[in-house]
Amino acid sequence: MNRTVETEHAGNPLSPALQNYRPPVRSVLRPYYQTVIWALCGLVVLCSTAFAHEYPLVSSALRASVVADRSTLLIGKVSVDTADTVINAAQVETALMIAADNGTAYVTMPSFVRDSLLRKQGLGQLTLADAAKALGADAIAFVTTLRIGNLVRSELVISAGLKYDISRRGIGYDVLRNRSDSTIVSDPAVLASLQRALCNVLGDTALYSNADSVLRVRPTVLTAVGGIAFVPKEGLPVWSLYKEKIIAAYDAVQNVVHTAMNDPRTTMLDVETRDLIYSRAGYYLVENDDPASSIELRILKAYDVERIIQGRITQKSASMLELELQLFDVTPERPTMITSARVNIAEDTKEALAKAVIAATEQLLHISE
Repeated sequence: MNRTVETEHAGNPLSPALQNYRPPVRSVLRPYYQTVIWALCGLVVLCSTAFAHEYPLVSSALRASVVADRSTLLIGKVSVDTADTVINAAQVETALMIAADNGTAYVTMPSFVRDSLLRKQGLGQLTLADAAKALGADAIAFVTTLRIGNLVRSELVISAGLKYDISRRGIGYDVLRNRSDSTIVSDPAVLASLQRALCNVLGDTALYSNADSVLRVRPTVLTAVGGIAFVPKEGLPVWSLYKEKIIAAYDAVQNVVHTAMNDPRTTMLDVETRDLIYSRAGYYLVENDDPASSIELRILKAYDVERIIQGRITQKSASMLELELQLFDVTPERPTMITSARVNIAEDTKEALAKAVIAATEQLLHISE
């Protein structure tokens, strides 16, 4: 994830993949109305040379007439991984426009509008800060969106103030879960990660509470899954689930992941991405029927994973198992348990185990509440 490129010219129209995402028409088209308005504003201002020299290209009064009570956000630099064929700078910029437009704080000035206005004024060599001042922008956005496996991470820095030297930073995550045939559709995850990053920049978890339902996201806690241990009890008959514990544990952690993905407060790291993170750190001894080791926890912490779900299955009697799932804060030396959930298993089948894991995960994360 260390190969990045910075671009100031990513302003292509909405990608076909994002069109398939089907946000409401007014939400998708609104940024383009703003673009047309910005272009008209620029043309009006360019008609007066005196005005252009004494005032910003888009004055505060003119800006206020476009969108009342919102600050103008100039899209500065967009950084992506040059080797990633799934995410590109154009879609990140489009997603940021949608994220900002559907929030309550900003209206965006796309980079191609910025560049067009600056070129017409012969101001193409200005720094971003000078360009923002010339264009009357209230703030500048710097975005970095990267991917590892199915995890999308967006870091958003917004600089404001008279010299654009007051910055706030926010990070947001989401996971890739959409495909069209064999093609990964990354636009929804990119958009959600940027929305969450903007929530964190503004310190507003309810920023999108009144948005259209498909855009109604909130900041999440990045969470991974550890192992599900099988604890036998001497003197009791051994269930077949215990005899096949490697396969049963893998199925169990997969069901934890798939269920936790339904929690709007959680970004759940899938097993494949978790194992990819471990392998990139040179760790390959992952066992899904053992709790996460201190090495695993240190690796997860280095990737900003905040919480981990793991558990155990204990034989209570010849006819009953107990599944306990536990939610921990990721601290490598001494993990701190936040809460736990228990569900009994009365049948020696993978189907019964799956139902118990789903129920325990929903209880653990309060998904039904």
